[in-house]
Amino acid sequence: MSTTWGQRWREIHFLKSLALAAPADRSAAFYDFVEDMFRVVSSNSGIYNYGYRAKAPGIEAAQQELCRRTAASLPRPGRWLDVGCGVGGPACLLAGENDEVSISGINITPVHIERAKERAASKGLTDRVDFRLGDACAMPFSEGKIFDGVYAIETAFHYADRVAFLREAARVLKPGGRFACADVVSRPEGVRLADRVALPWIHRLLAVSEMYSLAQWRESLAAVGFRSIAVEDISIPTLGMAGEWADQIMAAIPELEERYPRIFLRLMAEIMRQQQKRLHDLPVSYVLVTATLPSDA
Repeated sequence: MSTTWGQRWREIHFLKSLALAAPADRSAAFYDFVEDMFRVVSSNSGIYNYGYRAKAPGIEAAQQELCRRTAASLPRPGRWLDVGCGVGGPACLLAGENDEVSISGINITPVHIERAKERAASKGLTDRVDFRLGDACAMPFSEGKIFDGVYAIETAFHYADRVAFLREAARVLKPGGRFACADVVSRPEGVRLADRVALPWIHRLLAVSEMYSLAQWRESLAAVGFRSIAVEDISIPTLGMAGEWADQIMAAIPELEERYPRIFLRLMAEIMRQQQKRLHDLPVSYVLVTATLPSDA
């Protein structure tokens, strides 16, 4: 199918809007925009992450595995907070697999909160899973000290003020509570000359607001009172899913091109193919960060 003038206009309008939007607006617009792509590629699981290569094949199984691994250190039984909950896929998965856990989710996009509530209702989880509109950097829990665990899966790089997010996580956690975050971090030693040109555009495309280094993660967590800070590099099983993502996106173009500009789909696939080729020498790493709030906090 040849590119029509209508398709070309959508491509230009999308890229212009992405370039000019404020960080918070860009993040909300990005997830609203890619929702149909995730729905098609990962079987409407409601999980928006890269995935962690699992024993079972496919992107959906990998996405579920990343949710499990991120939450593995959180207390059971307990009440958890999902920061940047999207349309509720991770919270519903984890609550469905852990009967002794209840989960609250917050997100800045009203329509995603409504879809998350619908998802929880469809799975019969409304007694243990709830969602509300809220900002990661100013959480809607005035009482504080109410959660045993706080987790964020592949959302922290969207937050404009990472220290504010961590301070809020510490505020709402009970003494002794656990924090876990799956995040993409900068890796300066992997930056090539071409990356210096491409990365700012890729960050805008993916609505990246602030990308931390490992040192910044450790320093910021310690500064707001967290202890037992650990960072596990999981780049190979996560970013190593890039080739499968590229293949799935290209295979789905006939189904997706009425919804998306072709330039977006092809650009996403090309970014992922280049990433797969450079898997051991990328300008970013994928890490799982965990920490504990002291019992006397």
